[in-house]
Amino acid sequence: MDVNDETATRENEKAEDRVEIMIIDSDRPRAERLKSLLTREGYAVCCASNGQRGFEICRKRDPGLVLLGFRTPGVRNSGVLERLAAHAIGPVVLLAEPSDMGELAPALRIGAQQVLPSSCGDRQVIDTVQQFARSTRESPEQRLLERSLIGQSPALREARQRLLALGGLSLPVLISGERGTGRRHTASLLHGLRSQSRVLRISDMGERLPEPRKHQTLYVPEVEALNIGDQLRLLRCVERQNDAPGEAGAIIAATTRDPRELGGLETFQHALADRLSRFAIPLPPLRDRGSDL
Repeated sequence: MDVNDETATRENEKAEDRVEIMIIDSDRPRAERLKSLLTREGYAVCCASNGQRGFEICRKRDPGLVLLGFRTPGVRNSGVLERLAAHAIGPVVLLAEPSDMGELAPALRIGAQQVLPSSCGDRQVIDTVQQFARSTRESPEQRLLERSLIGQSPALREARQRLLALGGLSLPVLISGERGTGRRHTASLLHGLRSQSRVLRISDMGERLPEPRKHQTLYVPEVEALNIGDQLRLLRCVERQNDAPGEAGAIIAATTRDPRELGGLETFQHALADRLSRFAIPLPPLRDRGSDL
């Protein structure tokens, strides 16, 4: 490969790796300065001077970072920050004046990750953007989960972290949660994170439990309702997945009960409850997700 080919390759890699930044700021001189600075650093930058317009652009472009002017029209009054958080757009860094500092606490609670004062220099801006842009590049799966399992409540964030951790492992997983909390949706997300499982089968509770083949994931809803025969078949599948994760089909089970309760049920196999509850993803009830709703 000659020098020109090497240069072209590096430029192509940089373009593919480039994070898009959205600046929503009514302070035009500041927005232009930031755009010029970040463009020179290799970022793709888009600007809007109104909160509502900026949000609409974000919905279409899904930027890797939003720099949000705190005094921009539509930011505080029309709930733009809340909508950015609800749609998992961001992270969001606030651009604020010294006089704004006493009003920033609610914005930080809603979902803004950091504040950049208007007096900060170029180096601080670049360091902050690099910090968030690096995390965006390193976790595409996390960004997928944030767009697909929406919410910022602590329990839902924990569920996303567990999904991310278990997505790279071929292990039996138990998803617990009340009806309406998204157990089947969560199972589909976990299946999608596992490249080795290409087919998702959903068990029909009225039929004999099927056994998943290699490259298949079997989703078993309401596992506590299985009869004893299906429980034993599922236990064998779980044991095979543990013993030969690359060869056996994968198991994702779900329950409306607390995983710790399964072992105490007289009608449920203790060994199966023990195996499934080792890797559990609890989903919070809707009543505990008021801010998300």
